[in-house]
Amino acid sequence: MSQSEKSKCLSLDCDFYGTPETQFLCSKCHQESKVPDDAIWDKYIEQYQESFPDSIWDKYSEQTEKKYTISAEGNPFLEENNEDIDLLAEGTLSFIEGNLRRAINQLEAFIHTSPDHADLPLAWFYLSKSLVESDDDAQAILAVRNCIKLDPKYMKAYALLYASQTNEYSMDTKQTIQQFLENAETITYQDTYKESPYQAIIYAVVEVEEGDEYEALQIIKGCIYTQHVRNYPEACECFLKAAMNNPEENYDMWNRYGAVNTYLDEPKIDIAIESYKKALDIKPNYARGIVNLGIAYQRLNHWKPALRKFIEATLLTDSNHIWDYCTLTIQSSTYHQQVLMAFITEKSSNAIIDYLDQLSE
Repeated sequence: MSQSEKSKCLSLDCDFYGTPETQFLCSKCHQESKVPDDAIWDKYIEQYQESFPDSIWDKYSEQTEKKYTISAEGNPFLEENNEDIDLLAEGTLSFIEGNLRRAINQLEAFIHTSPDHADLPLAWFYLSKSLVESDDDAQAILAVRNCIKLDPKYMKAYALLYASQTNEYSMDTKQTIQQFLENAETITYQDTYKESPYQAIIYAVVEVEEGDEYEALQIIKGCIYTQHVRNYPEACECFLKAAMNNPEENYDMWNRYGAVNTYLDEPKIDIAIESYKKALDIKPNYARGIVNLGIAYQRLNHWKPALRKFIEATLLTDSNHIWDYCTLTIQSSTYHQQVLMAFITEKSSNAIIDYLDQLSE
């Protein structure tokens, strides 16, 4: 193929020619850690949009206009009189314990019954974290926006919002970065990047390498490197810095650090497993960490511990995709398929755990 038949990388400072599939995120840009300028990224998203039906993108465009809705139906903490319960404290505790459905109900009840409470931003933040860990990023986006609306200086909320937006392929990530930079007090960037939020955030300088602003900056940069630029070594460094900002509490950053290590050209599964275990040492009932640990075991062809982890996660969250992991794990094994598949069909988590215990005896 001649150079004229190839597509030039559209990054402004890159002279690499490649195939059409690499024209936005080329191997040279990966290697040199370059970030496409914003016009290029917008064009990339536009091209990505065109590969899906209009109905799907209508849903995403409508997301910006939606508001988080709290309904009393099915929520015992709104259907009953709970004046003697500290719903915020109880909801936060339920979240920490991994009881996500209960946490969501309690936090929604607090928000609904205490619309003028000073701790409302905190309630919205923990509600959004509960939704993220329930694999509902779309609703988490709506919830955390309310947190930021009430407290524009809530730096951790921007990191959560950006991560959820990238998971949902939202078109609003640029606005999130702009708002984050406008409200950050210790982060500076060159004026030449003022109209280019993606480059501004990558090349930003933070005055103090600790605290919520520093952590949020590393998380957003890590998401950009992971999902926009596909530079996984840089992403690993960002998430490790975020985790080390508060290593005894940042279980979700240990989880992200572990996950990105599996994306490397030479996946570091051992480091991933160690990181997932750190996350679970901090929060034993962290469903996403448990699932990721199961995936790591699966990649090592350790089907029994993999299946056990997936089943443990089904006891914490209603996400149907975890049962898909269970099915794939059983199909990759050569033993006990018929019995275990029967349990999977019935979604009988406890029966599978009992059966695995019998196999270990």
